[in-house]
Amino acid sequence: MQLLTGIILVLATLAVFFVIIIATIYVKQEGFFFYPTKLSPNYPFSQFENKKELFYDTPNNGKINALLFESTWPSKGILIYSHGNSRSLDDWAWVHQDFVSLGYDFLVYDYRTFGKSTGVLNEANLYSDIRHLIKEISETYPLENIVLFGRSLGAAMATQMATEFAVKCLILETPFSSMLSMAHASVPYIPVKYVLRYKFNNKRKMKSLKCPVHILHGTQDELIPLRHANKLYKANGDAKSSLTIIAHGTHNNLSQFEKYHQTLRKILQ
Repeated sequence: MQLLTGIILVLATLAVFFVIIIATIYVKQEGFFFYPTKLSPNYPFSQFENKKELFYDTPNNGKINALLFESTWPSKGILIYSHGNSRSLDDWAWVHQDFVSLGYDFLVYDYRTFGKSTGVLNEANLYSDIRHLIKEISETYPLENIVLFGRSLGAAMATQMATEFAVKCLILETPFSSMLSMAHASVPYIPVKYVLRYKFNNKRKMKSLKCPVHILHGTQDELIPLRHANKLYKANGDAKSSLTIIAHGTHNNLSQFEKYHQTLRKILQ
């Protein structure tokens, strides 16, 4: 009897512990997925020359901070950059150099709770914010001259918008196939399918894109394995789309490879 009671107690303890883990994952998801850096409202971005700081009042009480860099060449259009899940514009805006040199104006923005951007963070609001930006930008730039670029987590926002707007193209750098796939690989014994509030199912949206998609991924990506890029490319099937695999590339160093820049030049010519 004592043995049975002990087994029941252990099982009950494990069950409580399991429920606590699931509840924590459900409630604290933002802490697992987003690592923002906050910036003072007066932060000047003085490290960047020729930038224009913009603010967009978006649906659901969002206030989105963005930086615009204009090309010194006759503009071919504009590239809208959705960055990764950490830091803020003071770190990410440096990548503008790779694109303005190719003749594109460049807009990078911070998600809610990142940098100077404010508002309640959830998947629907992330989509509505960039949707609002695109609608405003399309008053100046025709959709066929707008490029959507998604880096890592930003692939989710860029991909969703490419299902809604017939832009020039979608470029994904180190993307994941879905948040469910990422979460399941990290915690295989947790029923993440029923816990995740952020779905970010990029693979499911590949067939619905209104433009070609160009994917760049490294063979040594330690955060998002190359198989995710392969899944996305196979799911798309558009003959105008492409997958560029960079040997020895990791999650954060693709821009150090000449093949990366050669590919961008070809896409954005």
